[in-house]
Amino acid sequence: MKNLPLTNRLLFLTYVKAKRLSLEKSFLQSLRNEIASRKIVIHLKRK
Repeated sequence: MKNLPLTNRLLFLTYVKAKRLSLEKSFLQSLRNEIASRKIVIHLKRK
């Protein structure tokens, strides 16, 4: 996680925060698409 470029890290943190806040599905989807386009692997802990 720490070795990700800052922008990718920020993107990831934004996604996690958005997911926690249960923001609009369309917003989450666009974030997810952006993350996928950058080839970032996300491992979210299942609750």
